[in-house]
Amino acid sequence: MTRNQIVRKLLADVESMVSPPRVYFKLRAALDDPTTDFDDLAGLISGDVSIAARLLKLANSAMFNFPSQINSIDRALSLIGTQQTVELILATEVLQTFSGIQSDVISVEDFTAHSLGCAVSSRVLAQYKNEHDVEAHFLNGLLHDMGRLLLIAKFPVVEETLITTSHSEAIPLRVLEAQQYGISQGELSAHLFDIWELPGEVAACAKFYHDPLTSPDHSYAAALCHVANWIAHSIPIGFSGETLVPALDESAWLLVGIPESSLEMIMEEISSQFTSAIKLLH
Repeated sequence: MTRNQIVRKLLADVESMVSPPRVYFKLRAALDDPTTDFDDLAGLISGDVSIAARLLKLANSAMFNFPSQINSIDRALSLIGTQQTVELILATEVLQTFSGIQSDVISVEDFTAHSLGCAVSSRVLAQYKNEHDVEAHFLNGLLHDMGRLLLIAKFPVVEETLITTSHSEAIPLRVLEAQQYGISQGELSAHLFDIWELPGEVAACAKFYHDPLTSPDHSYAAALCHVANWIAHSIPIGFSGETLVPALDESAWLLVGIPESSLEMIMEEISSQFTSAIKLLH
């Protein structure tokens, strides 16, 4: 098959496997509408009982560590922020979708753990750097390997062979995938996120996180995702199919600007937040 045929095959029925919840699109449209007020957003979220419950569970977790119990969507919105809340809703719902996917190639539980580990690592790094929207970085990290999940679902036999070859010959799986399909899993992710109409930063992180300084518009976000992915592999947290710990790009490290002396403290915070976040799936 040609590259375009592979992309069409992979994306043809992707919505049957994983897609953002409808309430996410409603919330995003509401955010773009200048007439929307705070109560409108709270009403949309409260209208989906399962999403509202997961949001409150997250708001009361160690990830936020608020000093008092958060008992209402209004309160969660005011403390977390409207845009950040919408990003978290998408993230938590994608995590729920991950957990429902079946695969004999790799453990979906381990894949989910790696994705969440990268998300939490991204969030902690963004917190350390005092970034305004740390949840945007959380979302970037969570979705960075989505293309591989599609490849595993659509071409399980091929992916199993590639994972075995990657391990036996010490070749990064992403390199073997690009050779096999004519498209990298990161590029595939970017195609998917364009269909979903997610922010360009999400697609850029997926497409460029292995070579972040080549991103034309989002090199800092891609660099932060690169460092977060390296941390998640180094700890290690979960398994994405890659049997090799990726090399750390020194230029990306310098761009993010994390002092080496702070790395141990950052990893401890990542472990703490990950332990809290993984409970959301159970």
